[in-house]
Amino acid sequence: SDSIEAQEEYLELLLQSLHRKYPHFFTITPPPLLFDNEQKKFIPQPQNTEYKIYVKLTNTEYETKDYKNCPLKLATMIIQEDICLMRESAAISEKQIKFEGPSKKIHSLSAASVCFS
Repeated sequence: SDSIEAQEEYLELLLQSLHRKYPHFFTITPPPLLFDNEQKKFIPQPQNTEYKIYVKLTNTEYETKDYKNCPLKLATMIIQEDICLMRESAAISEKQIKFEGPSKKIHSLSAASVCFS
């Protein structure tokens, strides 16, 4: 899919956020963020790092290597939320310009994962 790169970026940012904000709910190895003592800031792991994610509330473990073709599916399974990735593009018709307004930009769905219970 042409949205895989955006899905990977979303998953990477999600793992970084979960690691920093919710360590009591998730264990992620290796840590997606490392603290650089010289720069006094967190730095991300290199792209394409493979992670193991343990969700403590559900006692479930996932590995990013198993979801290379569908990173958004993994993100949804970890946080159990609906996720939609939108892509901005130029309006392609006069009708869209009138509907979308003066910005002449529209957003189209690039990838999505929806949870049902």
